Amino acid sequence: MTHARRSRGLSQSRSLAFVAGAGLLVVADVVEGPIVPWLAGAGVLALLLFAGLVVLHRRSRRSEAWYASLAGLCDEGVARMERRWDDLPPDSTEPPSADHLFSRDLDLFGRASVMQLLGMVGTWQGRSRLRGWLLDGASPDEVASRQDAVLELAAMPEFREVWTATARGVPDGADDATDAVVRWAGSGGRHSLPAAAVWIARVVPVVTLALVTVELVRPGGQPLWILPLAISAWALRRWRTPVAEVFAGAGVGESALSRRLDLVLQAERLDPASARLREVRDALGRGGVTASRGLRRLRQWVALAEVRLSQLHFPLNLLFLWDFHVAGGLEGWRGKWGTGVAGWIDGLAELDALAALGSLAHENPDWTLPRFTAEPAIHGEGLGHPLLPPDGCVRNTVTVGPPGTILVVTGSNMSGKSTLLRAIGVNAVLARAGSAVCARSMSLPDLAIATCMRVEDSLADGTSLFMAELERLKAVVEASSGRPSGGPIPLFLLDEILHGTNTAERQVAARTVLGTLVTSESIGAVSTHDLELTDVPELREATVAVHFEEQVSRASDGTPRVRFDYRLRPGPATSTNALTLLEVVGLRPPDSAPETDADGPAGASAPEPSPRSG
Repeated sequence: MTHARRSRGLSQSRSLAFVAGAGLLVVADVVEGPIVPWLAGAGVLALLLFAGLVVLHRRSRRSEAWYASLAGLCDEGVARMERRWDDLPPDSTEPPSADHLFSRDLDLFGRASVMQLLGMVGTWQGRSRLRGWLLDGASPDEVASRQDAVLELAAMPEFREVWTATARGVPDGADDATDAVVRWAGSGGRHSLPAAAVWIARVVPVVTLALVTVELVRPGGQPLWILPLAISAWALRRWRTPVAEVFAGAGVGESALSRRLDLVLQAERLDPASARLREVRDALGRGGVTASRGLRRLRQWVALAEVRLSQLHFPLNLLFLWDFHVAGGLEGWRGKWGTGVAGWIDGLAELDALAALGSLAHENPDWTLPRFTAEPAIHGEGLGHPLLPPDGCVRNTVTVGPPGTILVVTGSNMSGKSTLLRAIGVNAVLARAGSAVCARSMSLPDLAIATCMRVEDSLADGTSLFMAELERLKAVVEASSGRPSGGPIPLFLLDEILHGTNTAERQVAARTVLGTLVTSESIGAVSTHDLELTDVPELREATVAVHFEEQVSRASDGTPRVRFDYRLRPGPATSTNALTLLEVVGLRPPDSAPETDADGPAGASAPEPSPRSG
């Protein structure tokens, strides 16, 4: 029986039990005779059965929701592997500013992005950690440490699915509330409640109970118990602000931090082989005191504090100064456990981010973990674009570097030049984060990435396309020329330099920019339509030319056809296709006729469906 069917069955059964119980009691009330006790007893039993079924139904609904969440994660995994972006949860990560050197160009955030591909991350803290890894990268030693953990987690699909389902079960807003609780926990010891409030909470309830007991044993005397009740009422009003601050700091009403207990328990049960995962587990149990023990205690105090949400709160508070005792308990918890809370949350964020990278490696078994070397060059064999569907991604072998050389990618429109540059950049970002990459093998040095690919004008800022691209190129040149001694090697990726101006000026400007970059300690690649760029005298020795090409044919009715194979070839391109594509969309140039070149007719049709280049 499925959980949904069981839940529906229990729902129907509890309804029948309630109706039967209520009906039997009503009948027992209106009939007479010896059958009445039997009817009443049967009605009570039916209502007791109803109460039991309510408990079972609640458990069943929780199980139903849990397994539905696991099934949803499996569906998401399939959608990620097939790159069906609209079937995946949207990426809610805050992107960096628009002037970041590579984030927007390489599709790190938003729809159809690297972050959406890393969709198994379950907490806000984990997403924030991953965001930092993608944007900032890490040293080769740090990357090696992460890679060991990623490889181990990739082989633990059940743990990762349960982890993510548990993390996603935390209610909306609890992540922000958790950050607030972390700040409260680390802010100090027992200082919010003044000593007078503590002593009143200890003494006045005892006096109240004693005087009430005397009144019950010897009624008729003076109601002296009113005096301590008045003191209690005054104290509750006098110190309501510090009490409220304690409750707010501890996340009472949201149980934000205590809801992390299930995640902590899963992390503490790990028996990892990698040093990185052992560090995460040990961070949750330093000094022999486990995070789960501390969070269990916090959960107990929060449960007592949430009595404030019930109708019992007023009498309990007035008689026993309930809020003072609970606030004191929460502050005592902070004094004992508070300094470790930030480390607990940091450990959970680390494990969440590593689990997401492990899921990426598991879902793409033909990817590899890259090697960082001292050689100042990128070597990628079978390199593809990570965001393309596996069955539509053509992979190529690419080398970028060493310094003093520039990979110049030429080819006609739509042939795959920009995709190749982005494949290099995205895989470099993933490698610096500690992730597997879309390649059969990949080696690279420690890198600092800067790109110029998607440049837009700004009407609001009064910036033209040409000036916007100049500003971007200036930032790339500065980033590529300022390498500190022993620092990361700058990697630049430039797509169609200065396409916002005329051909003659563009060629001069491109030679100027590339001439500056080739004398720096950077490595990089540039795509261009300017075939002459590969034969410029001052750049000839530094240029490593590669190209994409297309196959062009015509149908019997003269309709042009073009097909791209997205295979990278040595040397510069030998043909263009702009006029052909103009004809494809029905804008045949005047007095044009089909032309041929060495590879066949130059005319083309609407491009046939074909895998995209990596």
